[in-house]
Amino acid sequence: MSLAFDVFSVDPKPIPGTVPGFEEAVGRATWPPSTSTLISDDDSAVLVDCLITVREGRELAAWVGSHDRELDYVYITHPHADHFLGLTEIQTAFPQARAVAVAESIPAMREQISPGYMRVWAGFFPWRWRPWPRWRPAH
Repeated sequence: MSLAFDVFSVDPKPIPGTVPGFEEAVGRATWPPSTSTLISDDDSAVLVDCLITVREGRELAAWVGSHDRELDYVYITHPHADHFLGLTEIQTAFPQARAVAVAESIPAMREQISPGYMRVWAGFFPWRWRPWPRWRPAH
């Protein structure tokens, strides 16, 4: 058995500026580049993080599928939304994949998908967004 890894990356995304005069002084505000890592052996794989937008989640799912491995787990490294909101698209493509995170992350993940936070994410990414994720973190 040999282990391998591959990294999927997305470019910075423009986001609405909230500070008056920011764009004139500094330029367009952007969300930073993001990555997900696929770790695999000869048969199966673990995906580390799964990005934030529906589009990124779909592109990531297609990329994972191109590796011809069974996706067993998606590990969420920490509870920031840009590491797990793409999970809906991953689990649609790989329904057998189990999402895992440390138990201490779950309360913050729940907060990140609260109605108030979801309005924030939809405001940042209105052109690439589904209003509510179909999943909820387990207890």
